[in-house]
Amino acid sequence: MKGLWIILAAVIACLGIPASSASEPNTANQLRKVAITFNNNYSKNSVGPVYDRWDAQSQKIITRNEYIHRHQLCATNPGAAIIGLIYKIGNQYWQVHYSIDQAKLIDYWSYINGAWRFSLYKSNPDAVALYKLSLSEYERKVGCKP
Repeated sequence: MKGLWIILAAVIACLGIPASSASEPNTANQLRKVAITFNNNYSKNSVGPVYDRWDAQSQKIITRNEYIHRHQLCATNPGAAIIGLIYKIGNQYWQVHYSIDQAKLIDYWSYINGAWRFSLYKSNPDAVALYKLSLSEYERKVGCKP
């Protein structure tokens, strides 16, 4: 039985699914915890776990390795996010309202197969366009290379 758990953990790791998300509660409180961790990771430029939270559609934009590579080359430091209201809209998405340095932002999350998943397409369409650029174009657009 112990061997089965080791195999399951290995499969989860290979799929890029955070181990803690194997069966997360489908509640606003749990989404708040996930969103806090997500934003903290992003603000520390620890973007591997951020990418792991993306939904499948968002992960088709760029590979995990390329996403991490771009953030290593062009590190971001947006500051700490303050999570505000969280509520469900429609049948699929939840909105997480938050602010960073007084800028008001909204992220869109879905509960998929027992885990909370972030939609880059709905949350930040400008970032979608950036990640579709070549590396040199990306660096110029975000301003980390002249």
